[in-house]
Amino acid sequence: MYKVLIADDETFVRNLLEKNLQASGLPIEICASAGDGEEALQKALETHPDILVTDISMPFKNGLELIKELQEQGIGAKTIIISGYDEFDYARTAIALGVTDYLLKPFMPKELTEVVEKIIRELDGQKALNQNLQMLIEQADQNVSLNRERILKTVLEGRKISESETEQLGFLLKQEKGYYLSSILTLKGTMEDLETAEQVEEFIKLAQSGYFPKELLIRAVSLEPSKLAVCFCGKSRNEADFMEKLVNGLKSFAKSMEQYYDIVPYAALGRVYKTVSGLRDSYLDALETWKDALNPEKKIRIYGEKKEEEFHQTGEISTKLRTMKSCIRGAVCSGNESEALSLLKQLMVLYTSVSNKGGDYIIISAGELIFGIADDMEKNGFGRPDKKDIPQLKSHMTAGSLLEIHELLESYIRICCIKVKENLSANRSEVAVRLVQSYIEDHLRDNALSAEDAAELVHFSVSYLREIFKDMTGESFNEYLIRKRMEKAGELLRNTSMKVSDIAEQCGYDNQRYFSSSFKKFYGCTPTEFKEF
Repeated sequence: MYKVLIADDETFVRNLLEKNLQASGLPIEICASAGDGEEALQKALETHPDILVTDISMPFKNGLELIKELQEQGIGAKTIIISGYDEFDYARTAIALGVTDYLLKPFMPKELTEVVEKIIRELDGQKALNQNLQMLIEQADQNVSLNRERILKTVLEGRKISESETEQLGFLLKQEKGYYLSSILTLKGTMEDLETAEQVEEFIKLAQSGYFPKELLIRAVSLEPSKLAVCFCGKSRNEADFMEKLVNGLKSFAKSMEQYYDIVPYAALGRVYKTVSGLRDSYLDALETWKDALNPEKKIRIYGEKKEEEFHQTGEISTKLRTMKSCIRGAVCSGNESEALSLLKQLMVLYTSVSNKGGDYIIISAGELIFGIADDMEKNGFGRPDKKDIPQLKSHMTAGSLLEIHELLESYIRICCIKVKENLSANRSEVAVRLVQSYIEDHLRDNALSAEDAAELVHFSVSYLREIFKDMTGESFNEYLIRKRMEKAGELLRNTSMKVSDIAEQCGYDNQRYFSSSFKKFYGCTPTEFKEF
């Protein structure tokens, strides 16, 4: 039986849909129904439906928002959109979200039944294929050559092997002369981990059956669950012909795995070499290519290939990185998850432009962002996120690809935003004022800083922010801003040898005369007189 969730803000429509589906005789059960998008989300998280039937136009959260959020939560229900909006934009968005079908009101009960029946056939097929894959893994040949795996893994790890072992590796690969290439294959989706030699061998048999030419031999060793080092070798007319056969085979294999097994393979390829010993160098090439991977849409990446995500610098990159990370921290502390994740994507694009500086540069920068967010959370009273919420934080940061670092940061930001939202809902006004105070102190040099900016940060109206700020601090927004700027100016005059014009700029004044006037009004003397005291 497959579980169906119905979401529509019209009661009679929900009842009609439920009645028609129950009378269809299909192997389904109505696990829940909801009258708005928010209720549907909660019930979906509780019941994990296989099929979602939803209207587009609903209170609190529309159908498209509901689908997107369910996907983000890991609920991959097959979806049928029902709507009275006969507009292309809705249909286009629905297609982008992977909606199975799109029905326009009014529709006949038979139409709905036919669509659900089609989905059930797809689900049945997917279940059978997954079971077949599991059977292949469970029935793995017990006579796998462990010696071959041992020697191959030794080569890839860079440890020296004897001349006899080199000859043996050539024999085990059944290829003495030809072309050699190493790659890294990561698998994302619903499957068992590939950790044992037997499991890896059986998986490679599956890959080699029908996708690659017979003259192209494939061997693999497990690096970690769902991540393989895969070596290709074989004779060919030339290097280009060898690479073409390999890439075409990978594309066919990836398409089939995604379509029938719900597994998405990502391959990073090293360079082609003409000797067995070149497998190690090719593996290092592949590792570099894999670490630089960011675009999840690009399934196959080749060493030396121009990055699609390459960022063309127009200024000092370190400044751009600092600015971007500061904006992300601000978005997280306001609980604005969508803004924070959008900024994170931009940050990752920036990281691709500095990948040539080495992995440590990016790791340190990403680490600074994580611990900066943690400090902000603690400073603003939201509580310091528990590192246990991010499994294998250290190992992923040090050994992960850009795509995996992106996933790590995304997960961390989501956790933090949830904590912020929980705190904001409990005492939102008080927390919002603290956020604004912190925001002011961090942006004193911004001469365009305004209450409008602060209100946008905490998602309050300007008038309401001004009201609660005055009530809680005893000062208006502008009074507080001026006081903080003057205190900062006084500190710089006492403790540095900076020019008055530079101090004015540091405190958010682009006009020195106006700065001096404000300073005298606050302290009763000019900046020069203050410095001489």
